[in-house]
Amino acid sequence: MGSVRNTGVELTLITNNLDSKDFQWVTNFNIAHNRNRIISLYNNNDKVLGTETIRRVGEDANTLYLVRWAGVDPRDGSPMWYDLRGNITKVFDLNNRVAVGSTNPDFFGGITNTVSYRQFSLSALVYYSVGGYGFSGLRRNSESDGLYIFDKNQSRNQLDRWREEGDLALSPKLMYGISSSSSRNSTRFVHKKTNLRLQNVSLNYRLPEKIAGKLRLQNFSAYLQADNVGFWTPYQSRKDRNTYKNSFSPYPLERVISFGLVAGI
Repeated sequence: MGSVRNTGVELTLITNNLDSKDFQWVTNFNIAHNRNRIISLYNNNDKVLGTETIRRVGEDANTLYLVRWAGVDPRDGSPMWYDLRGNITKVFDLNNRVAVGSTNPDFFGGITNTVSYRQFSLSALVYYSVGGYGFSGLRRNSESDGLYIFDKNQSRNQLDRWREEGDLALSPKLMYGISSSSSRNSTRFVHKKTNLRLQNVSLNYRLPEKIAGKLRLQNFSAYLQADNVGFWTPYQSRKDRNTYKNSFSPYPLERVISFGLVAGI
């Protein structure tokens, strides 16, 4: 297919913030920055086009290549796009596609804080990602503006649609079974991916060794933990709309709570 050069840097920092006889606090911080560039393509091609991407020599291999969305015409509810010169047009044309950014984040990583007090320990793992764009095929199908209105489950964003002249709507005029090209691939369905995710919180209790020994155990502990606890992004939409969190998968992240006992014999 071709050649790609990947480069990057990763840093891990572990700090002992507090360390006493009964109380400890440790932080593990990780940050990474990765980049790639296409060096060559097969048959000496200078570019290869995908449905939402472009692969071009000298550029990021994960570059989105789309027609730019210009919103809904408040006069008649028609969808609008930008042409190559930046002029608004009501005609969807793939020849107006431009590079609109990479799906790669600028940097990403995780932070784990672990606090211990005697036999108890509490840890929390946070993932973060800054920069990058994502195209949502799910949103494209669920905001079809009439084409799939009875065939596929539609987003509640469709409730904010054009109805009469002057409406400043999120979605164009809805027409059953008719495609106005508004659901074709464009930056209408592109999201910025900056986010912060509380991935795991865990509480652990370790039985003192003397007591565990009396029970003929080398060690014994119990834990309670929760996964997929929270998700935040600066681009959160209004509460009455579907948001970034469920734009890339038909199901929201499941919050999992579990309890366990660990014994060493």
